[in-house]
Amino acid sequence: MLITTLGTKTSPDGIWRIGVSESSLDLSRSAAYNDGKGMMMSGWTTTGFGTTSPWTAHAGWFVYIESEFRVWAYDGDRSLILQTETPSGPNSGGTTYSGRFPCAVPAEVFSRLPEQKQKEIQTHG
Repeated sequence: MLITTLGTKTSPDGIWRIGVSESSLDLSRSAAYNDGKGMMMSGWTTTGFGTTSPWTAHAGWFVYIESEFRVWAYDGDRSLILQTETPSGPNSGGTTYSGRFPCAVPAEVFSRLPEQKQKEIQTHG
């Protein structure tokens, strides 16, 4: 799922909720799980950018939901971010990468990046 308009969007499967404004980015993943007593607990784990980490939406920004575990965000200027989530019940966790990605940048993301950013990614693997 590709997002290129400001506002809050939820992925079709309901796993991701993405909030984008000119000065903030919130990547939220559903934290639903079975607590072992047959009860489903739910909520959202959110990684926010804009208050503690820089985020300013420049022309050409986008967010790409690659899978239920990975979301890519490009600010339209310099910053390409990968947010990964590892769901494991109440101990779910996530990692944010802004370089030296642990996986290949998907073609859907790479093709939307400016040539200079593509070169940086190719140089650093």
